[in-house]
This record gives sequence, C-alpha cells and structure tokens, in this order.
Amino acid sequence: MRLASLYSVIAKAFIFVTLSFSSPLLAQTDWWEQSFHHEARFVRNNQLNGGFDDIQFTEWKQQFELIEVNDTLLIPSIQSVYKGKGDYISLLIDSTLSIPDLSFYLNKTLWESTVDIHGDTLHMELPPLQKDQLLECRLNGRSIALLKILVFNPIIEHLVVVGLEDLPNLERFQEELDEVYRQAGLKIFISSSTSYSDSVLKSDHVFSNPDQNHLIYTSEMRQLRDRFFASHPSASREAYYLFVVNSFNDKEIQAYGAYNKAMIFATAESLKESPLLVVKELARSIGMLSDSWLESGPAKGSTNNLMDEPSGKHLHAIQWLELRHSSRSFSFYDADEDLITNNGLIAYFFWEEDDNGFVKIQQGSFLKSIRRPFRKNYLSYHLNIQDALFYNVIDQYGIKINGWHLILWGATLLLTIIFRLRMLRKWKEAAPSTIKRKVLTTLFFSSIAVVFVASYHFINFEMGKFEVHSGEIEELKGLSVDKVINSTLYNTELKYRNESALGSEVLRKQNDKWMMSRCKPVLYFDAQIDSVGNMTRVKFKRDSDSLILRSKKINQIALTHYIVISYIYEDKTKELIYDYNGKELSSKFSEPDPAKRILLFVNGYRPTSLGHNFEENFDDVLNKGFEYPQTTNMIYSFDRYDYWQPWSAIDDLFKDRINPQETFYADGHFSVSTSNYNSLFNFSKVAASYPKRCKNSKKHICNELKINTISIFGRERSPTTSLLPRKPNKSGFNERKENGRIAGINLIALLNELPGTSKNDTIYIVAHSMGYAYALGIVNQIKPEINLGGFYILAPENAKSGTVNRSDWNEVWQYGSDWRKSTAACLQDGIAPQTAVSGLTSKQRCYFPNNGWYTKQGFFNSHFVGYYTWIFDIPEGKKGHIPQR
Repeated sequence: MRLASLYSVIAKAFIFVTLSFSSPLLAQTDWWEQSFHHEARFVRNNQLNGGFDDIQFTEWKQQFELIEVNDTLLIPSIQSVYKGKGDYISLLIDSTLSIPDLSFYLNKTLWESTVDIHGDTLHMELPPLQKDQLLECRLNGRSIALLKILVFNPIIEHLVVVGLEDLPNLERFQEELDEVYRQAGLKIFISSSTSYSDSVLKSDHVFSNPDQNHLIYTSEMRQLRDRFFASHPSASREAYYLFVVNSFNDKEIQAYGAYNKAMIFATAESLKESPLLVVKELARSIGMLSDSWLESGPAKGSTNNLMDEPSGKHLHAIQWLELRHSSRSFSFYDADEDLITNNGLIAYFFWEEDDNGFVKIQQGSFLKSIRRPFRKNYLSYHLNIQDALFYNVIDQYGIKINGWHLILWGATLLLTIIFRLRMLRKWKEAAPSTIKRKVLTTLFFSSIAVVFVASYHFINFEMGKFEVHSGEIEELKGLSVDKVINSTLYNTELKYRNESALGSEVLRKQNDKWMMSRCKPVLYFDAQIDSVGNMTRVKFKRDSDSLILRSKKINQIALTHYIVISYIYEDKTKELIYDYNGKELSSKFSEPDPAKRILLFVNGYRPTSLGHNFEENFDDVLNKGFEYPQTTNMIYSFDRYDYWQPWSAIDDLFKDRINPQETFYADGHFSVSTSNYNSLFNFSKVAASYPKRCKNSKKHICNELKINTISIFGRERSPTTSLLPRKPNKSGFNERKENGRIAGINLIALLNELPGTSKNDTIYIVAHSMGYAYALGIVNQIKPEINLGGFYILAPENAKSGTVNRSDWNEVWQYGSDWRKSTAACLQDGIAPQTAVSGLTSKQRCYFPNNGWYTKQGFFNSHFVGYYTWIFDIPEGKKGHIPQR
C-alpha cells in the first residue's frame, strides 16, 4: 500500500508540473492560427508560373513548419519557381503599416526590388534563382513574413493516349495538364494519340468496375495493356499511357489509375466533359497522391485541391514533391500480377493430333502448331474424380470441404454426443473429483478436435488418389485449345509450390479428349517433308533430360527447354533444334561464344505500401497487418516490383559501374516470420517503441533509454539495443535460401541458350536485406555453370546464418550500419540488426560515412536501399570501392 501511495504522489506531482509549464501554451491560440494574424503574409500572385501554398485548413498544419527568424516565430508560405527563371510574388500587409519601412532579404541578403502597390497588396518580381531561398520581409528590422521558395528544375514527361474509339479533341485536356502540373515543375506533353482496334475488347465494351483502393488493375485492363504492347512492340516504355474506353459498369466511374503506375484508364466522356478527373487519376498514378480527405484531411468537398471531390486545380507543397519524386517511375504491372516470363522450371506445350497421332499442322507451320504460351515453376494439378461425394460443397479462403468431409464429421459429432451423454450418466452414478472431471473433459474435447482435423486431412489424402499424372483429363473434354491454355494458366490448384528440376507438361487434344503427360525438358519429334521442304507429318516420339544431336555429335545435359525435330532429306538425317520461344539454334553451335558480364539484383522484403520513404512503407505494413505472398522464384529482365528504380535509381548506379551485357532481377521477398523477428507482431512491437534518431548528433540520449524488465531480483533496466532481435532464425533463413535455388535454375536456363554457354560468363550480384539468403541459394545453384565476379551485400538480414566463401569471388563487400558499442542506438538498422556475414572479416565490411549521412540513418533509414548511394562515393583504393568496368 505504501508503495502504491508513493506512486500516486509522484504521478500527481508530474501532472501538476506538466500543467504548470504547458498552461501558458494552452492558453494561447493554436500555433497554426498565428499565420492568419501576422501583420503581413505572402499570398498567391495571379501571374505566377509555378505553384503557391499556404495554410488554409487546420488538418494540413503538419505540412508547414514554424521557423524562428530574429527571435520571431513565423509560418512561411511556400512558392515554387522554375530554375533560372524569374516569377511573381505578392505580399498582403496590414493597412496601418508603413511601406517605406519594409525591407526584403533573400537568404539573409538584402534584396531590392521594384514594388507595385495595389491597395493593401504589394507585387514584386523575383530574379532568376538557381537554388531554394527563404524570402524574409522585415519591418524596421523585425521579421513579419516569410516565403519559402522551392526552385524546381523542369521535368518533362510524355503521355501517350490510346483510344478504343474515336478520340475527342485533347486541347482542353492538355491545358488542364499544364495548369495543374506546372505547380510541381512538371511538364506532361501528349506526345502521341492513336486509335487502337482490338479484336477482343471492342470499342463499345463496358469495362468491369476497378478496385476502389487503387492498387490493382482489372483483368480486362491487363488484357488491353498486354494486347496493345504486343501489337506495338516499339511503343515507348518510358512514357505514361492513357487508354480511352467506352464506359465502366458503374457509370459514375469516369477514370481510374493505380498508385505508382504509368497507366490510367478513362472514358471519352470524361475527357470531353471533365478532363480534370483524368488529370487527378494521372496524379494518383504518377505521384501516389491519395484522396485529400484521407489521413484525417479536411472534409470531403471542402477544398480546391486536385485530390478532392469535385476536383480543384490546387496542389499543396507536399504534393509537388511527391509528384516530382515518383515522376520517372514507369511501371505498368501491379504487384498482384503473376507475369508470364521467359523462364520457369516447367514448360507447357499444347497441340492437336489426328487419329494416327500426328500433329495437326496449323497455318503450314510446325511451330504455330505446337503452342508454347508460358512456363511456370510447378506442374498443373488435375483430378478425375469418380465419386460424387468428393466434389467440393464449400470452397472459401483456400479451404475446400466436400461431401465425405461432412459425412465423416457428422458421424464423429453423433458419436461425440452419444459418448458424452454416457460419460455424464456414469458421473452421476459415481461422481469423480472435480480435478478428475476437468482432466477427462479436456482430454475428451481435445481428442474430438484431433479427430476432426485428422479426418479432414485423411479425406484430402484419399482425394489425391484421383490426381492425373498422365492420361485423359476429363474436366477439359470438348474444350478448345485456347480455353485449355487459359484454364491451365489460371489453375492455382497446386500440390507443390515448386518443382525441383526442369521438366515439361504436354497436353494433346485427340478428338474431344485432352491427354496429359509429364515429360523431361527436351521433346523430340520425327517429321516428314514434301518436295519443297515443308513438314507434312510430325509425330512426338520421346522426351529426355539431355540434348542429343547425332548429326553434330552432341550429348549434353539440358539446362533449359528444347524442341528437336529429325527428318530425312536427300537420304541424310537432318536435325533442327529450337528453344521454347521458337528460335532456331542449329547455326549457333558454330558461332563464337563471347564472354559476358551478368548483373543480378536480388531484392528483399517488399512492404505492402506506396509510401515515399521506407518508414512510410513499413508504417503501412504495421497498420494494415498484411504482407504480399512470397516470391514466385521467377527471374525478370526489369525491376518488376519497383524495388530499386524509384529510390535514387540505385540499380542504374550499379549498372554504370559494373557495365554488364545483361541485367536480371530476382525477388527475394518472404514474410517477416522468416526473419529474426519471427512474426509481424514482434516487429511491430519493437518498431513502435524504438527511439527516433537523436536531434543532436553530438549528444545522444538514445543509449540511456532503458526498458524496464522484471526478474527474480526485482526491476532491472536493459539497454535500448536489447530490443533488437539477435537470435538467428535459421529455419526462416534456410527457407529463403532453398527457394533461391529454384531461381538459380531459372537464371542458368536464361543464360544457356545452348548448354555450357555461361561457362565463360562472370556474374555480379547485388543483394539487399532478405535477398542475401535468397542470393546464397542462387549462388549455390549457379556456381558450377558460371564465374563469380563481385558480391555486394547491402544491409543483410540475419547475416550470420549464411556463409560466403571469399575464395569463390573476385571481391565481396558487406555494407550497412555498425553494431559496435561506439555507434549510437538510434542509428542502428532496426529492420535487420547487422551482424557480420559468416566467412567475411572486418576488412570486407563497410559502414555509413560519418559526414553528411547522419539524417540518413536510424531504425528504418539505415536499412533503406535508397540511402546506399554512398557506396559510389568510396574512393579507389579504399575498402568497399567498386571499380569501373
């Protein structure tokens, strides 16, 4: 009781002291309101070329800063101007002020300008500026108004307009583009417009309603995009695209853009009647701008902001910067798409056969007859169910319940009730002790739960006996080739997420039946040709895991998928070899094989967010509690998930230094549960309590922060860094590493057009965060087939669980934060607390520079890939330097 009373007294004293100090502040008007009560304030000039922003709504007060000038606290208005060009400003003053007593200072340097006076407003013209400035208005030496001037170097972008129907006049739309985006120093020109006739999506097609969260495209939007780019292969991929469609199911939807993408959709009516709506959706895509009333913004419809409803033309300063930040990102694919890529362990083949087993030749071409639409990392899963009770009754959230489940559970429930009644009857006759009753009851219901779960898996095991490994697939009977291809593409019923080796799946149509066979990566056909060399009869003969060409005396293990056709010509056996894409390779065997530099980027965790910095990304993850599914283990030829390019284009910096002939991207994304945090909950808890970066770099208070813990010795205090997980999650690390092996097989397949052609190539790998473990799996798989050049490991997660053999590489560097005690706790990488990569010494480790990088460090920042550009400032001869190649 005494201890409780002491705590009560301390708490009351603390509240009293707090109120004593804060009451004078509370008695004052809110700080933001001071902006309306200055003796003078800068306002928008009607002739300005850039943008202007000042406080209009309390909800946006956090976007403005309070600046102390000459012992006076002022809130500046903000204006944007173009670099090297003058612009106009206006100052509204109190009518009692004496204009001759006013003076103006640009960055504290006296500025004299011609003043045009209209009533209580002064108009002036700014000189051409090269960098940001702070314009200060003083009255008899006392500061009374501030204008923050942001100097923008113009960014020019292009917009391609594609219409499924006749396009309206676009002049008004261009005018709206100019008026809105010039505020941010952006110039978006309609570079071209074209009408596109599509055989599937006609001009009168009504599109389904898109996702209201603006995260993904509909399947129709994706289809239109893919069909357009397929028919226009030379279309620029460094431009924004506007597809003009007829309408959406919901007539109120006039335009749609997904966040951080380069493609939007709008109706022709919106371009004619309300082009500002289209400008708004383009801003959502370019700058990731969200609706103005979200995040506790002003009431919907109360502002003149572009992102309000109805849309105005005003952009506030934060939106200028957001638009400029993301303007050079040209991504056309949303994160939910499973893109068809030119790799995958399992190659799919489709064709039709006649009654004699010969391939039906389509359009006089064998290659057009053997359809090769995609590769995946897994085999399709088909069931020929012969018992009606195995058909699904319930199919929700990936859980499938069939008739046998219900029957077995019903019988179990009935037996449970009978057994329970008999148990209760016996207890009445001879009542056991309370403890015994509780133990027996717990065991009883636990056993019932086990039976329910076991019966569910037993039925699923029995249903697996209907799986088709080869032979007819009854569910496909009578379907056309196109429908079977589409059905197979979107078949997400998987028995195994990844196969372990290269293979093929062949589906052949014989009359109305579809026959499936699982084959090795090389398919061999025998052909007959006519007098002019056309193939007339072709039959599939066999499959193999080796590429065997008797005419060229070649017998090698295949590292990718091939089609080999043998035929007799002039009494000699001829052989043709094609890759999966249909490229003829026979002549390649006699061509020289030049050595190449290969660059591979391996990304880490991908937050489910579209924030403009890493902390915003993870804030969204913590708030939503949602993660993207783990990697599909595919290799891409571009930055598929916008992991590297939007952040200082850091991949381009590596490309400029390595100078590769080919560049690839691998996705090492996995759940937080595979990290040392073990769960998203654990990470959220630490992220919420870990201290922010200390404001004074010379005086750290973060190391003194203690976390109260209770032990047998009473209350103890632990250092801040004890919050960070240090125990390695080896199983999670190994899961990522094992998946990397699949990606490695795919990479080798891409590099080996012919077996062995990668032997004289050299690979350089850049891995970040979780991508380190994934990269190790890739390396283990590709090492026998390629030379290892440089390995650049950025902020690796759980580094000590993996080992790098330095003798395998020409150079290996680990970059990240410094865990030594001399480094402040607030500067540590909290996402992936840094440890040394096993196999490396301190000579291979490089840390954030001391000068100029203080604000780029912290719990989130020290891990953010966009802040690792300092790597390229390391001088030659110093550790960590990447030489120019």
